[in-house]
Amino acid sequence: RTQIQGRQARPGRGARATGSRRPGLKSRSAVVDATSAVQEHSNPRRRAKARARPIYTRAALRPRGPQRESIRVSFQSLGLGEPILRGVRAAGYEQPTDIQAQAIPKILNGIELIGLGQTGSGKTAAFGLPMLDKLQGGEPGLRGLIVVPTRELCVQVAENLRAYAQFAGLHVCTAFGGVDMSIQEAAFKRGVDIVVACPGRMIDHLERRNLTLEKVEMV
Repeated sequence: RTQIQGRQARPGRGARATGSRRPGLKSRSAVVDATSAVQEHSNPRRRAKARARPIYTRAALRPRGPQRESIRVSFQSLGLGEPILRGVRAAGYEQPTDIQAQAIPKILNGIELIGLGQTGSGKTAAFGLPMLDKLQGGEPGLRGLIVVPTRELCVQVAENLRAYAQFAGLHVCTAFGGVDMSIQEAAFKRGVDIVVACPGRMIDHLERRNLTLEKVEMV
């Protein structure tokens, strides 16, 4: 062994790793791994958290090989009603994206899911179209709630939903900060079925009782 000032040298420049270890000294990483394994199996909350994984991953949304080219899915085949399909055609959509083809039928069947996708992959229509389809023809009132982090995204999502719902008789409103609350309150009174909201302004409207979540069916 190479000794430097009475201490054992670490592998690196000017020293050779001998691979020796003091007798009886256990690997710290092995101890940590073993402890984590014991805690994982003994803690039911950790087991539940480990099972709660997203339904859609980036890999799952991309069929591999020649199978991808052979798949031809239409919006009509996904189970959407004619009023929503008219809105889809008016928006210029011809064929659903991967996340839309996989998510829409499941949401229509009442399955709760988490969808992951890159910007421009069609996430808004993936959750928006089945929401509109399920809420059309129902009792008037706030029945659908979409929570977004920013004002810009709030406006964008609401504009898309209004385009999809133009033949379904559904009213889409927004709730975000930076504007007079009375303007949004007046819109709610004219009729609201779905609200696209930022969290802070949504809480403000709930505290003032401008909105109620009693009839909300989908989030």
